[in-house]
Amino acid sequence: MPDMEKTNAVDFEAEAKKLRKQFKFTEADLMANQNGVLSEKQMERIVKDEKGGKRLGFIIGGGLLVGSIAFTPLVLFWMSNLDKMKDILGVWLLWGGAGLLFGLVVLGMAGAGIYLIVSQFMGKTQNKLVNVRGQARLVKGHTSRRYRVYYDLHINEQEFDGDDTMNKAIIPGAEYIVYYIEGVNVIMSAELVSASY
Repeated sequence: MPDMEKTNAVDFEAEAKKLRKQFKFTEADLMANQNGVLSEKQMERIVKDEKGGKRLGFIIGGGLLVGSIAFTPLVLFWMSNLDKMKDILGVWLLWGGAGLLFGLVVLGMAGAGIYLIVSQFMGKTQNKLVNVRGQARLVKGHTSRRYRVYYDLHINEQEFDGDDTMNKAIIPGAEYIVYYIEGVNVIMSAELVSASY
């Protein structure tokens, strides 16, 4: 565990509790992360999250594929009626252009569906635990609904997606070590190293 610069203004134990609550980890998880490994509980959580992601990928991919198959007869009907429009060039172009566009959308849906389904069988993620140490910076943002605020955490060049409670757990300008999964930047645990108000 890194040396902490204790100050009268900061209660390190209270801050540690806030971090554990925010990022859903225990003291045992943190100790494992400090040794460069994921705890058993964290590995179980990752496996559960991956299964949920695969299930969602299958549902969305299957929905897109079924939707594209269902719309194919409509595209064929549309295109087969082009000869009935040959007398009116403008209508023919409009009808043909709309049919072509609709066909491309259906092809795109089919391609996206197949990709999502196939990607669920592709290489397993490595879930490599890494860490970054530095001063915390919170960047405030808004969702599509302007009244909903969230805070992203930045430590050096690393950015971590946050929520509307991140500002209650992180002291801007304080030094932290953040343990996270490389590539997806999922925070597994964090510790306050030094802070002053």
